[in-house]
Amino acid sequence: MLKYELSHIETIEDYQCDACKSRTIVDIHRAIWKLPHTLIVVVRRFNEFGKKELAPMKISTEMKLSHIFADESLEPSKKYTYNLISIVNHHGNHHGGHYTAAAVNPINADWYFYDDENVRKFDVKYLPEFEKSVYIALFEKKSPKTD
Repeated sequence: MLKYELSHIETIEDYQCDACKSRTIVDIHRAIWKLPHTLIVVVRRFNEFGKKELAPMKISTEMKLSHIFADESLEPSKKYTYNLISIVNHHGNHHGGHYTAAAVNPINADWYFYDDENVRKFDVKYLPEFEKSVYIALFEKKSPKTD
């Protein structure tokens, strides 16, 4: 999904250059140059008409993002591996709904599922069940010792 968003080229037909003030047509290309220690991915689940988008977001507990970087980027974060540490899910529509979450405990590395007052251990093999409801995913850079 992120790769698709970055591959979209936006054309502006009446762009004014800040330096020379001339008007021209420009294409905007997007690419990643640097990534942070903690990466927060927010999935747009509602379109401009308020309809919920149920396109699945493949959830992986580990990911590398070097394929979405600008070729010219020499940033070390291009080689980082990111571990999934939490997801927030939205169930319902834009008029209302319910949020749940799953997150890894940083002390014992176990996953837990949060639903209002209920907290229980969670097995990551069930993450695919949330591919159509995940709203926010948090990833953390893996320790350099294990990269």
